[in-house]
Amino acid sequence: MKYYIVAVCVVAQFIIANCKTLPDHFPEPCRKSESDYTACALKGINKLGPYLLKGVPKYNIPKLDPLEIPLMIINRTLNDFLSIESIIKNIKIYGLASTYINDFKADLKSMSAEIKITVPATHLSMDYNVLGQLLAVPLRSQGFFKGNFTNAVTHVKGSVKTVTRDGVDYFTLDKFKVKAKIGNGYVKLISKNPNDQFAADLIANFYNDNPRRTMDALNPLYVETATNFLKEIIEQGLAKVPAEEFLPE
Repeated sequence: MKYYIVAVCVVAQFIIANCKTLPDHFPEPCRKSESDYTACALKGINKLGPYLLKGVPKYNIPKLDPLEIPLMIINRTLNDFLSIESIIKNIKIYGLASTYINDFKADLKSMSAEIKITVPATHLSMDYNVLGQLLAVPLRSQGFFKGNFTNAVTHVKGSVKTVTRDGVDYFTLDKFKVKAKIGNGYVKLISKNPNDQFAADLIANFYNDNPRRTMDALNPLYVETATNFLKEIIEQGLAKVPAEEFLPE
C-alpha cells in the first residue's frame, strides 16, 4: 500500500531538484530570513499541489490522479506469519487529488521538518502475481486486484546535515522516519485462471472480514518499504543541488 507516499516523494524531489528552474507560476524556495519559514514552506507546497496533480512533463513528474506505476516488485519475509514474493504491474491509483495536509512543521535551527497527510479515499487496481504467507492464509494467486481504501494517513519526519563535495556544501538526510496507517478497505481479486478463483476469494474474504487485522500485519513491511523508497529519492534530489541554492539566505 505504498501509493500515497509517492505523492509526497514527488513533491519533495521536485522542490529539491529544480529550485533554480521553476516555472513562473511555481513558488520560489523559501529563504532562511523568512519571519515564519514553516508558513512560507506550507504555502509553497499548497500552491504546487494543483500543478503536480496534472503532471509536469518538463520535469518528468507524472500525473498524480490517477497515478500510474508500471511495475513494482516485493520480496520480503518478516516472520513465520508474513512472507511475500509479488510482481505487480499496471498499477492505477485514483483519489490523490483529495489529499490534504494535517500538519506541517519546519525548524531551521535543527534543520528538521515533518509533514502529516491524509488521503480520505482511494481506489487501487493492478495486475498481480503473489506467493507467500499472510497470517493463516497461504498466498498463491495471479490475476487482477481492485480495492477501495479510506483514511490513509502518512507521517514523515526527518532532518538534514551538511556534507562537502569538491568544496561545495550539500544537504544529506541525517534522521528519517515514516509512520503510516490505512483506516479501512475492501478488496476484490479476480484470478487469471478461473480454476483458481477459490484461492483468490479466500485471500480477499480473509482481508474483508477484518481489514484491520490484515493491515496491521502488513504495516511493518509497508513502513519499511516506504521509508527506504523515500530516503533514496530524497537523497538523490538533495545530492543534485548545493545547500545554498536549496535554502537561500
